[in-house]
Amino acid sequence: MKTIISLFFIVALLPICAPSSAGACPEGEYSSTYNSMCLTDSDFTDKGTMSEADIEKFLKKHGSFLRDESLTDTDGTTIDPAEIIYETAKANEINPQVLLAMLQKESSACTTPTRLKTSVLNFILGCLTPSTN
Repeated sequence: MKTIISLFFIVALLPICAPSSAGACPEGEYSSTYNSMCLTDSDFTDKGTMSEADIEKFLKKHGSFLRDESLTDTDGTTIDPAEIIYETAKANEINPQVLLAMLQKESSACTTPTRLKTSVLNFILGCLTPSTN
């Protein structure tokens, strides 16, 4: 009986979980599924979309605690968050907007006005830690 129930759930969820070429949209076209623009590989890897100053301006505009040009990290080292985001994007050939979106999605770092707890800062992009922490 458990096997039949498990099989039912797998078959029922397959259309939801399985990747589908029908949902994909060609470069520059709108997706009817999500009613938004697709992010192409070239968009994702366009490391030149924002300068360091643009990133800093973005963080200031949204009132982020990362807006300061000098911030003390969890090890006591003074850092410039905009510079780190910019240099990380360049070094890894990723759009800085993707990094900013990840920072917001994982820890609300782009809109949080006060410094996050050290336990959150240690894993600010959500890597290597459960999402419940």
